[in-house]
Amino acid sequence: MTLTHLAGQWLGPFQLIQLLGIGAMGAVYLARDTVLQRDVAVKIIAKGSADTDPDRRDRFLREARAAARLLHPNVVQIFQVGEDEDVRYIAMEYVHGLTMAQAAKQQGGRLPEQFGIEKMREAAAALELAASFGISHRDVKPANLLLNASGTLKIADFGLASHPESGPLGSASASRTLEGTPFYMSPEQWTGQEIAPPSDIYSLGCTFYHLLVGRTPYSARDLAGCFQAHCHAPVPDPKLSMPDIDPLLAELLRRCMAKRPQERPSAGHIVAFLEDMLMLRRSSVRPRELPEPKRPSLLSTMELSDTRVSELPPAPKGSVATPTGTILVSSSTALGHFTGQYSYRDHFGLTGYPFSDIRQPSSFWDAGPYAWILRTLASQIVAGQRPAILVGEPGSGRTFVCEMIKNKVPRIHVFTIEPQLLFGTRPLVSLCRQVGATAISPTLSQQFLVDAFLGQALLRAGPDAIAVLVVDGVDPEDHDLLMELHDILRCAPLGRLSMILVGAPDLPATLASNGVPRELYTGAQSLLLPGMTQQEMIEYIDFRMRSVGGSGRGLKLDLASQQLLHARSGGSPKLINIYCHNALTLAALQGEPEVSLSSIRLGMKSKSYLTADAAMALLRG
Repeated sequence: MTLTHLAGQWLGPFQLIQLLGIGAMGAVYLARDTVLQRDVAVKIIAKGSADTDPDRRDRFLREARAAARLLHPNVVQIFQVGEDEDVRYIAMEYVHGLTMAQAAKQQGGRLPEQFGIEKMREAAAALELAASFGISHRDVKPANLLLNASGTLKIADFGLASHPESGPLGSASASRTLEGTPFYMSPEQWTGQEIAPPSDIYSLGCTFYHLLVGRTPYSARDLAGCFQAHCHAPVPDPKLSMPDIDPLLAELLRRCMAKRPQERPSAGHIVAFLEDMLMLRRSSVRPRELPEPKRPSLLSTMELSDTRVSELPPAPKGSVATPTGTILVSSSTALGHFTGQYSYRDHFGLTGYPFSDIRQPSSFWDAGPYAWILRTLASQIVAGQRPAILVGEPGSGRTFVCEMIKNKVPRIHVFTIEPQLLFGTRPLVSLCRQVGATAISPTLSQQFLVDAFLGQALLRAGPDAIAVLVVDGVDPEDHDLLMELHDILRCAPLGRLSMILVGAPDLPATLASNGVPRELYTGAQSLLLPGMTQQEMIEYIDFRMRSVGGSGRGLKLDLASQQLLHARSGGSPKLINIYCHNALTLAALQGEPEVSLSSIRLGMKSKSYLTADAAMALLRG
């Protein structure tokens, strides 16, 4: 059948709107998800072609299986796989923006170096997650790196992905099939060796060499020339084509394009190295050494010149000069009025403590990424898709989102259990006690407990009210709890009781691998709660300062402080709260009228809230 004239037709709940492009795998359409009321991209392959070419069919299904496991803000998210009459299709996140190739073209052929570093870090972060699942993309190239409207990079098209369940094409014989894009293919791909995550690192290096330098690493333009260059030619030095490139970045690209896989850095090493590099570039004061990275540093031989105390300017009277050049006001001049943990409140004229971690929905910022998550979760619940799955890193705001739902949708009534606090109590027994049904025996049947809970929970609610059980902190290894949750869903009437499973980003994959009932992880598409963008972080801080702290002017941070705070917090509200609290405490100790970059940097040395005494010890140390 013709895949280019399907606009206006329906595939399941998706109405095809506009053809976006044709590729080796089939056609991609912009479509409308009529259930969740959102735009999606739908990739289509004709069944006839797949039936006559099993490799194409397997590749199509592999893309869905691989990409659906990767819940990450830098990966295009898969929503649904299906088939309708003559076609199979994958519905995925619609990224409205540019490819990295188009972005480079708009900049005259190559990306600005700073922007390229930031995007390479994002791509490496996505490949780091893929590697943890044993997944290889196999076709990393500029056209498969997308930029959404906010500038976030997303890796698309895991159509060539190889992973443990990949079937025939993941076998030794299949690995010898030539797959990929010649300008960016690793030596392993050219020679038919086993494909593993280091192959993606090679392609990543070639891709960002092209994006940053303005041309591909090798000038060959036919298959024989590409084979010779990628397998045997010396690794090109980016400095020869672009003398002003940062030598550290040039060395990173060369390391990525090493001929032997074991000589390439891992994706985790690249992320850690680029994070450190970005922090150095954004800091107005060059530190003596690289900060402690989250993972091992890539270039152990990197040296930064020390700042000698003898070279520092004289310190003001009543202050001391530290080896890093920070001027600290001594306790005798600054601590006369400074008592208690939150003494910065008076110093900055606040009426409250804006960054205290008080779990109240009224102090939750329901904008940025949380607005979309709130709407989508509510839509899934109202549409009867259950269970919903909300995943994110600890401190990402998962609990707040679930609490906020009941404030935004009056018909939804939220009840939360934390499995680690049940201590063997059955979930429904705990819920019944929450709603006042105390005369409940644990030996009662599941069906009776469900009815008792719903009868009490929705006693005075309207006929369309829905009780939502939030299971906050699901352990995918707790098989007994998961079976109990499955029984609750089986016994509960659809439209009256829903469920949200809250856990780590890999929760859907680990549920599937642990053999729990499929109904627990195939109900509604899992939602990843991403970190805030830098602009969203600034808006969040302003909200906390004004709405919670009673500030009339917010928190004035210069651009370097904003960038450093975002890079180190990853947009996590928990870490932003801690770091801002610590920076305010340190700034008040030093008598700063505004929070300085040095206070932000020093405040990040602790991932817990500093007391005044602990902050002073940090300053003295």
